[in-house]
Amino acid sequence: MAAKPSDKGGLTLASVDIKNFKRIKCVRFDPKAAGLTKIGGMNKAGKTSGLNAIQMGFSGGKYRPSKIHNDSGGPGDYALVDLETTNGYKVRIFGKNGTIEVIDPDGVKGGITLFGDAVSSFAIDLRPFIRANAQEKYKILVQTMGIEDLLEKIEAERKVAYDGRAVANGLAAKADTVFKSTPKPDSKAEIPDEVDVVKVSRKIQRAHNKNNARDTLIARQETLNYTIIDVETEIADLEESLEMAKVNLATHRKALGDSPKIPKEIDTSPLQTQLETSQAVNKKRQALLKLQETYDNALQANKDAQQGATDAQTALDAVLTKKHNAVTELGELPNPDITLEDGQMLYKGQEWDCCSGSEEYVIATQMGLANNKGCNFVLVDGLERMDPVEQAKYDAWGEKVKAQIIGTVVTGDPEQCSIFIEDGQIKS
Repeated sequence: MAAKPSDKGGLTLASVDIKNFKRIKCVRFDPKAAGLTKIGGMNKAGKTSGLNAIQMGFSGGKYRPSKIHNDSGGPGDYALVDLETTNGYKVRIFGKNGTIEVIDPDGVKGGITLFGDAVSSFAIDLRPFIRANAQEKYKILVQTMGIEDLLEKIEAERKVAYDGRAVANGLAAKADTVFKSTPKPDSKAEIPDEVDVVKVSRKIQRAHNKNNARDTLIARQETLNYTIIDVETEIADLEESLEMAKVNLATHRKALGDSPKIPKEIDTSPLQTQLETSQAVNKKRQALLKLQETYDNALQANKDAQQGATDAQTALDAVLTKKHNAVTELGELPNPDITLEDGQMLYKGQEWDCCSGSEEYVIATQMGLANNKGCNFVLVDGLERMDPVEQAKYDAWGEKVKAQIIGTVVTGDPEQCSIFIEDGQIKS
């Protein structure tokens, strides 16, 4: 919620009386209760000296210039500043050493501590904020909101979560690529039952063994036939050995007759074909099972990686939400259009240099008032950055929110100012 200055009880200036302070010789004026009081004049006329006097009085000497007294005065003409607020406080700067004295409405004298924390250095010097870049404004803003340490801790958490999301997204992308490149098995393809090729191989071996035995038998019978021929030849040639040859012949014929019948040769080609078919089926089965396993693994890996990316994003979102809550709940932004993102202060979603001159000063003034905690005035130097139209808008805004703004503008036209200073004095 945007902070608005209170119209009752807020500390504002009722009168300003400055003599012999820096470039000022004698200047007295009553600022507008709300809106913009413009102190105009040319360079080195004493405009900024007037703001310096107010700054010094309300800062307890923090803004004390190195040289307080005006050189044009004679011996003993020390700076004398009298500031009076609308709620009865009086601030005086006097003497050779520029002593600061504060008197409360009850007449109690004391230092700047009488104001408590009502006046912040932010409000009496908006220049550091206005001149700061977006990153510096961000730091100033979180410091004044009192959440700098918390945001640093959250930023560290955000970086860890961001890095985690980057790793998870990389793994998810890689898993998705693998999954998409993995062929999907044909849902209609039927995986056949495994064939026992060992059994078929053993049948082939037994067939080969029988064929080898057959070949051996054939060879043996052929040998016997040759022997018979030799014997018959020997009988023909050797009549005298006829009886012996006949016996021998009978013996061999008997041996031939005792030989078993030659079996029919076994054709192993069907079994070989069966073996090759079985091996092909088993190979196809293994390929289909491997394809299914690869696909299932890729599918699961992809699911796990996508879930990891989702979890990482959820973790990052949680940190960002925590950071957003720290800004919107623990610290109160003075303007609803101000956001803090990635270490920068943005206005209406854009960087600071996109603001107009009046917007810059309005935001800076809101910041000053928000940090004053009961004080409704701010001091602004360098209003010439805005043209007269923008200055009028700034004045109207101050009147609307009942904010007292005292600022300086470089100009030679007294008509453009609330008061016009020339050579350290007000020019009528």
